[in-house]
Amino acid sequence: MIQLIAHRGRSSVAPENTAAAFEAALAAGFAWIETDVDLLEDGVPVLLHDDALERTTDGAGRVETVASPALRERDAGSWFSADFAGERVPLLSDLTGLMARTGLSANLELKLSHPTAERVERYLEAVAGEVEELAAAPRDDGEGAGVVVSSFDHGLLAAFRERSERTRLAPLFRPGEFAAGWRRAVQDIGASRVHPHHGDLGPRTVEELHDAGLDVAAWTVNDPARARQLADWGVEGVCTDGPAGMTPADWDRGDSPSE
Repeated sequence: MIQLIAHRGRSSVAPENTAAAFEAALAAGFAWIETDVDLLEDGVPVLLHDDALERTTDGAGRVETVASPALRERDAGSWFSADFAGERVPLLSDLTGLMARTGLSANLELKLSHPTAERVERYLEAVAGEVEELAAAPRDDGEGAGVVVSSFDHGLLAAFRERSERTRLAPLFRPGEFAAGWRRAVQDIGASRVHPHHGDLGPRTVEELHDAGLDVAAWTVNDPARARQLADWGVEGVCTDGPAGMTPADWDRGDSPSE
């Protein structure tokens, strides 16, 4: 069975990259979520996709100019629906705490805004520290949460490898860039998996990637029929916003179409 990964949490029903979206993913049966990690002014990793606050909060300004206490006052839910008024922007530590408690696994996308040399160093140390701490956290059932770290910035992934040798890394590729770039990226990063756009995949490409010893997780798929096709080709995972028909609970019930 293909692994369904909730894109920014279950972002079709709750504001992206919030605790509400992560909880909605858990409720729909997702074992994995995907989220974006940036760095605040005071060196704290935060879960935000954009490099500014305007689109997904009631605040303003660039991420690198905002400190964590001020961010905690921002509303990250009302833009999506009045039902989520007062939802806060989570820090990476909030997510790793949830993961340690529930066994939820996460694909952390490195998305560092304003990447000066100083910010890159602080960022890599902070994120790697959170990941290593999570890996070492004991759980009553003996099962730990899984982590994959991905990025479109392949140089940043290679630098992360130096700080967290055991973490699985996956280069991301924009549409049309995959065929020409995946071999070099995998070699430079020491990656065990790749995350192409689903439109760049076909059965022969998937077979070639498997022959190279790589797992494949495609982004972002909201059509159940397309997800079934990718599954038939052997793709291990797809990132999805989690609309109706694209949750693990749907697939367990047989509600999504098969090819």
